[in-house]
Amino acid sequence: MLMLTISVGTDILPALSFAYEAAELDIMTRRPRTRKEHLVTVRLITHAYLQMGFISTAAGFFAYFSTMYYYGFTMSGLFGLSGSTL
Repeated sequence: MLMLTISVGTDILPALSFAYEAAELDIMTRRPRTRKEHLVTVRLITHAYLQMGFISTAAGFFAYFSTMYYYGFTMSGLFGLSGSTL
């Protein structure tokens, strides 16, 4: 039941954004792509992994370190806390 609640809860916002998105009037008049045109291009990979990946990683690190700083852990104090020696 919890998994269903999480699934429905995370799918509501994208579904609502589709409801308010403007319709593409020429979608049925466009020519289909050729066999040589790929869906995944270098531009898409660059945007997804380099640009958006960097922004997501930076936001994740910022959230982690700012939360830990709020609870009294400095950034330099977090390294080496696992106790394992290599």
